[in-house]
Amino acid sequence: MATGTDNIVGDIHIDSFLTNYSESFIQDESTYISNAVATVIPVDKQSGVYQKINRSYYLRDELAPRPHGGTPVQVRYGVERASYFVDELAAEHYIDDRQRAQNALPANSLDQNAVRLLTTKALVSRDRRWAAAFFRPGVWSNDKTGIASGTPSASQFIQWNQAGANPLSDILLAKDEVSALTGKVPNTIVLGANVITRLLLSPALVELIKYTQRGVLTVELLASLFGVERVVVARSVYNAADETSLPGTPTNPNGDTLDLQYIVNANGAWLGYVERTAAMDAPTAVAMFAWTGYEPGLVNSQGGIIRRGRDDRARSDWFQIVDATEFAAVSPDLGVFFNNAVA
Repeated sequence: MATGTDNIVGDIHIDSFLTNYSESFIQDESTYISNAVATVIPVDKQSGVYQKINRSYYLRDELAPRPHGGTPVQVRYGVERASYFVDELAAEHYIDDRQRAQNALPANSLDQNAVRLLTTKALVSRDRRWAAAFFRPGVWSNDKTGIASGTPSASQFIQWNQAGANPLSDILLAKDEVSALTGKVPNTIVLGANVITRLLLSPALVELIKYTQRGVLTVELLASLFGVERVVVARSVYNAADETSLPGTPTNPNGDTLDLQYIVNANGAWLGYVERTAAMDAPTAVAMFAWTGYEPGLVNSQGGIIRRGRDDRARSDWFQIVDATEFAAVSPDLGVFFNNAVA
């Protein structure tokens, strides 16, 4: 980790920070979507199996007249086995005693900064894992690809910022496809940053709401139009530049280097059914297995914990975050990915 004059205080004088202002580009926690678009399933063990009930048994019409003196027709269901494995991800931050001695901010400000830093790191990590696992083609049973013009095939649609596009029709037809395949109607849509902008400006959608109270499209109105419980906008970003490019290093002695990128594909969209609360026999598209049994009583229901301690040899306090979670597409039939939804 790069160290500069603000990290380790030596014999030179360092100007004190203002106590009533600091500039920090910390994203609001609501920006991150991984926890919102996954069913959290607390688990006691690092690995294990869970059952997937084959829906074909449930959806057959097998009732029949019972013969005199006979028993009713017997019906059954089949169970498949699937497994999970939760890895432990962690990071830590040190606060040197010299930093505390030099600090002119409130006494707990360095501690708060440490917690905020580690929490943000964990949220970035979760969103990146979520996006890499689910927000792409090849994961779900139904993929759609946007085209600029022409006559779309069954697996295509006109991109939502092109002339002749009909995003409402595309979403409703995809909902019908999932419903016909699973018996569940999708309740969640995730929109990339570019997609939400184009949809809010879509002539086809604006025409539908022009006589509403304000005549202006909002995320809430989109949810109502699409007939889903929620529309989740994916705007979280991360810095893809590694720390060797930070100021004070040979590669970048004069300033910070940022390579900010959207974590979730800005031109993609996802439609699916996500159960809000884990329950027996309650299917969901995306599950987050949270290893709550890692440190019983300490790890919270989301699979994370922040600890602190003292390293006397280093004359420093340490803060450590542990994130013990795994994401899984447990029901691929319950999701539809729209690739290249906008140009």
